[in-house]
Amino acid sequence: MLTGTADQMDDQRQAVFVFIKLSDGDMGDERDDEAIYALEDRLNQVIEEQGVGELDGDEWGNGNCQLFMYGKNADRIFEVITPLLLAHEAPAISYAVKRYGPAGAPERMVHLRANKRLG
Repeated sequence: MLTGTADQMDDQRQAVFVFIKLSDGDMGDERDDEAIYALEDRLNQVIEEQGVGELDGDEWGNGNCQLFMYGKNADRIFEVITPLLLAHEAPAISYAVKRYGPAGAPERMVHLRANKRLG
């Protein structure tokens, strides 16, 4: 039996936020769009297959795209998605943030090295 409200359960969720540098200082270009949406599809698939959480969406602007992933264990989410992030061929992924609880909980930034798109 579940105890607590949905909001209380959401407060227990951990998160991984991935920040991808776009090709310009604004919303990126069509190549950014295609590459990041393809990455999101792959991330969503592996997150669901491994049962570690969910990809909740993205936010674009100021030269970055931020991806939002939530689940019970931020370290496990990050472990599952890291190979995809490192193989990503869009502009370099700058970093990820693992958050160990609701907003305001302890966080850990992880710098990532990814392949850069040529041209």
